[in-house]
Amino acid sequence: QKTQKGAIVQQLAPIAARGAPADGASPLVIASTAKLNGDVNYTANQEARIASGAVIKGQTTRSLPKTASAKSAFTDLSWWWGNLISIFSALVIGLVLINFWREQIIKITNLMLIRVGASLGWGVLALLLTPIIAIILLITIIGIPLSLILVALWLIALYASKILVGILIGRSLLNNFWLKQKDSLTLAMIMGIIISYLIFALPIIGWPVSLLAVLWGLGGIMLALKNRA
Repeated sequence: QKTQKGAIVQQLAPIAARGAPADGASPLVIASTAKLNGDVNYTANQEARIASGAVIKGQTTRSLPKTASAKSAFTDLSWWWGNLISIFSALVIGLVLINFWREQIIKITNLMLIRVGASLGWGVLALLLTPIIAIILLITIIGIPLSLILVALWLIALYASKILVGILIGRSLLNNFWLKQKDSLTLAMIMGIIISYLIFALPIIGWPVSLLAVLWGLGGIMLALKNRA
């Protein structure tokens, strides 16, 4: 078969089946009966096996597969840099929270620990119902300002919820393994946020754990507001 310059898919399709999978793990094999008028561009870890009778009028170019040079998430500098920024931001917000609302933070984290199921339940309701309520208010036109305020508070609560979980983890660690420092909310915040945010960043398991943390922390905030009311 004759092909246009650079268009070799049809000609190589039966040849590729003889040992050139898409991932480039095996070498490309070009049989002696192949007649190619265009270039041969292929991706493989090994050089192509071209039979002596094969005719290739264009250039033959090999590229290494991306998987051969792909970096693990843990060796990727951008992964570490992104997570360092997230952790540092959470630490700054955490310091603000415990300096201005220390007692409230302690009460919320206590509620989250004592009433885990209720916290998760209220967290699900707050996560799902708040956007719906905001949309309804938005439709009424008169409620647009209230809708915007509600969405802003909701987003702030979502971000703070993971920080609250970090503080709770830190407090639990100090209470169990470092009793001398159990009253240090700052140390608990630093330890907890670093540990929890590294877990949130893990591949595969990170996002479901992060979602649970959001629900848990958001539910704790809702319980605290409910008890206050």
